[in-house]
Amino acid sequence: MNNIKTTIFLLIISILLSFSACSKDIPNEEQVDLIESPIIENEITDNEIPDETEKIPEKIPEKIVIEQYDDTQKVLMNVFYKNTKIKDLTVDIYQPTTRLYQKNPTIIFFHGGSWVAGKKDLIWEFQTVVETLREQGFAFVTVDYRFADDEFKYREVITDCIDAVKWVVKNAENYDFDVENLNTMGFSSGAHLALMTALAQEDYSDSTDVKYEIKKVISASAPINFDMDYLKMNAKKYETYTFTIPMLENFIGETYENMKNDYFSASPFAFLSENMSKKPEILLIHGSNDEMVDITNSETFFNSAANAGFDVKFQIINNATHRFFTNKFAVEPTLNEIYEIMIDFIN
Repeated sequence: MNNIKTTIFLLIISILLSFSACSKDIPNEEQVDLIESPIIENEITDNEIPDETEKIPEKIPEKIVIEQYDDTQKVLMNVFYKNTKIKDLTVDIYQPTTRLYQKNPTIIFFHGGSWVAGKKDLIWEFQTVVETLREQGFAFVTVDYRFADDEFKYREVITDCIDAVKWVVKNAENYDFDVENLNTMGFSSGAHLALMTALAQEDYSDSTDVKYEIKKVISASAPINFDMDYLKMNAKKYETYTFTIPMLENFIGETYENMKNDYFSASPFAFLSENMSKKPEILLIHGSNDEMVDITNSETFFNSAANAGFDVKFQIINNATHRFFTNKFAVEPTLNEIYEIMIDFIN
C-alpha cells in the first residue's frame, strides 16, 4: 500500500515539474502585452543606445535669437537711391532699436513742405511714434525728393517718391527690409506723397522692373482733393482755399482752369479703384481747425475710398490746427492718444 502511495506521489511530482518546465516557455499575460507593444520611435531611456542608422530629429529652439544692430548700423544717413540732373537723391535709414524679426517691417516717411521745401529729418516731428515703433521692431526710411519749381513739377516729385519705394524693395536684402510689410506715412504734402506711392505706381515711375505693395498708409493733414471748384464751395475755412490756389498752381504748373485733368491725375482720388487687387489700409488724420489744408480734403477722400472698398479710417482732431503736434491748447483726442492711434494702426 505504501509503495502504491509513494508511486502516486512521485508521479504527481513528476507531472508538476514537467508543467513548470513548460510554463517557462509561455509568456504570461503581462509579458505578451510588453512584447507585442510597438516600439516608440525616438524614445530613448538612459540605458539604451540609439541605432546609429536612425536619425534623431534636432530639437527646435523655442525662440530664435536675432542679432541686434550695433550703433553703427542703427542709423544710416544719406544713402543714395537715385541720380537726377540736379542732384543725387538720398534716404536716411533708422533700423529698429530692438530687433524682433529677421526681416523688419518698414515704414517709408515723406516730409511736408508744400512740395517746395522740407527735409528728411522732419520725421522727428513724430518722435514718439518713431521711437515706439523702432522699439517694436520697425525700420524707418525717410526720403529726399526733388521740389516743384520752374523746371520740375508734380510728375517728377511723385516719380522720385515711387522710385524711393522701389529702391527699398531692390535693397531689401542689404538692409533687412520686409517687402511683405511695407508701409508709408507722411505729413501735409508728404501725406499726399505717401498716398500716391501706395496707389499710383503704375502711372508714375522711371522704372518698370520692380513692383511693390503697400500694406498701410498714415496720412496726416493731407492736401489731396485738387478739385478747386469743390473746395471753393465747400471749404470749412475759406482761407484754406485761397492758400491752396498758389500752392497747387506751383505744384501742377498751371491754373486749375487750364489743367483740370492734370490736377485730377496728380491727386490720389484718381487711383481709388474698386478693381485694385490688394488695397492698402488707410488712416486719415486731420485737425478740425486746419488753417492751411481744409479738413474737407480728408473728409471727401474718406468717403470716396470707403465707396471704392478700401479699409479706411478717419480720425478728426478737434480744435487742432494744421500742425496738430505743436498745438499749445487742448485738443481731443489728446496728442498722446493720437500717437497711440497711429501706433496701433500700424501694428
